[in-house]
Amino acid sequence: FFFEGSMTSMSSPAPKKQKVAADSPATIVNLVRMQEAHRLQEKFSRQWHMQDPVHGLIWLPDIMRTIIDTPQFERMNHIHQLGTTACVYRSATHTRAAHSMGTAYLALELMLHLLSAQPELYEEPFNLTFRDVLCVAIAGLCHDLGHPLFSHMFETYVRGEAAKSLLAKHPAGYESTPEGAAELKKYTGWEHEQASI
Repeated sequence: FFFEGSMTSMSSPAPKKQKVAADSPATIVNLVRMQEAHRLQEKFSRQWHMQDPVHGLIWLPDIMRTIIDTPQFERMNHIHQLGTTACVYRSATHTRAAHSMGTAYLALELMLHLLSAQPELYEEPFNLTFRDVLCVAIAGLCHDLGHPLFSHMFETYVRGEAAKSLLAKHPAGYESTPEGAAELKKYTGWEHEQASI
């Protein structure tokens, strides 16, 4: 799928080579980058396939299974993407884990498409590598790790509990003290995505 030592797909041209002295710092840096790319390429070339209900057969680098097999990720297998919607629409049962794996796949495909369409991304000032592509895919995979149960419904619960707590602390009104105003702003605008940060 890829040439050795670079992220170049078979259909895209190889990056341009610069002429530098054999012992120059640029040559050493490039040699280290090529060795790192080769090590990452070996991990990246081993793929893990799964059937996705939306995209069909998708793949992820096998190295990402080290994240998928953790208890933190596995807990998302029990969190419905659409909360209680499955109680009404019985087939709306996909989970945060399936959603996250699909997001990782799309992020990976996007990066590979960008790199094949714009080979100059391999060069200065970008110098994209396998690691960069893998980091984008991992970000897609991990973007929901902190989600609580019933994501959007939980937001309403947190805001309600915060309002009760703040009212008990500041009976005259939240905005009456700087601390109260800061707490009000913190909790009334809270969204479930902040749990993943």
